[in-house]
Amino acid sequence: LVALAMCPTPEIIQAAFDVNPPSREAKGTRNVFVNAQWALGGEGTGAPVHFHNTAWNALIYGAKYWTLYPPRDKIMSHDQILQFTEENMQIFCKRGKCPVTCVQTAGDVVIVPESWGHGVLNV
Repeated sequence: LVALAMCPTPEIIQAAFDVNPPSREAKGTRNVFVNAQWALGGEGTGAPVHFHNTAWNALIYGAKYWTLYPPRDKIMSHDQILQFTEENMQIFCKRGKCPVTCVQTAGDVVIVPESWGHGVLNV
């Protein structure tokens, strides 16, 4: 966790989704914090399908294959994302839970709304 002032959401992203930014002021005696994460991985690595609150994801280098499930179809998987993409995704599709997919390249920002299931494969 880092102080919000150290890692603010860019105003253009905030405005695009009409989200009220958290106060940059201290609330009482506690500061506001955000969960900032950095990830680095080679081809075939990534994050298993999971869900959480709204997040924005900027890519600096490379490309990522995103698998996205709307809240009504969200799933949580512990399978390695390459295995999930190559094998298990088709099983879920046969059950009527087909994902929306896209490829993110360097310079792109992907915003995942709250409760959307998503997995990321580094390609």
